[in-house]
Amino acid sequence: MVPTFWLYGRSGKLTRTLARYVQSGVRRYTGERTFGLCSRVSGSWFAARQAHTTGDRIYTGVPETYLNTNAKNIAGLRHLLATQEFDYVFRTNSSSYVSLPMLDEYVQALPDRGYYAGFIGEAGGTRFASGTCTLMSRDLVESAASDPKWEYELIDDVAMGRSMARAAIEVQPLRRVDVLTPEDLSGLTAEDLRDTFVVRCKSSGGRGHDIEAMHRVHQLYRTVAATRL
Repeated sequence: MVPTFWLYGRSGKLTRTLARYVQSGVRRYTGERTFGLCSRVSGSWFAARQAHTTGDRIYTGVPETYLNTNAKNIAGLRHLLATQEFDYVFRTNSSSYVSLPMLDEYVQALPDRGYYAGFIGEAGGTRFASGTCTLMSRDLVESAASDPKWEYELIDDVAMGRSMARAAIEVQPLRRVDVLTPEDLSGLTAEDLRDTFVVRCKSSGGRGHDIEAMHRVHQLYRTVAATRL
């Protein structure tokens, strides 16, 4: 069984608005260096605030803004370490479809330690696993969550890649299928999904495509499961 949790920040309108304007203002009027320093201080403080679980939802004390995704991610990982027994964490987002049975099957053959993998990107010379598709062994989750040099001013997946680089861990590739346009969706077959457990469905055209894509992907994974019996 693969438990699934949804990660939340503080979503009150006033909280989000204040956080967004303060962070944007610091970046715009004081420069990147001061923004980085302020982000590390505020991010460290937000990530240290106590989170709690209600059902399958993890609620953190981090304001729900794009720039705070980093601190929210760390707060969530720390909460999992403190409350859950696990060997691996797979981090994705709400626009990705994940086949949990295939994910469970995939991790059975992985090493117990030192595993960091995903759909690989690169920023500033650092290779990292995209936030849509990041798989990590527990020891590396512990390493990231306690990294004293964690860079809260970066987006979370890039910060994770830099943290892993400091720990001398090389990111490994994971296959991800992208279904980003109507053409991608109409051409998708069960065979395309036979060797992957994650499909990115996000479209620039709106959530309507994402929903349609997820329904179609779900049907195709059922076909894959039936043919593997």
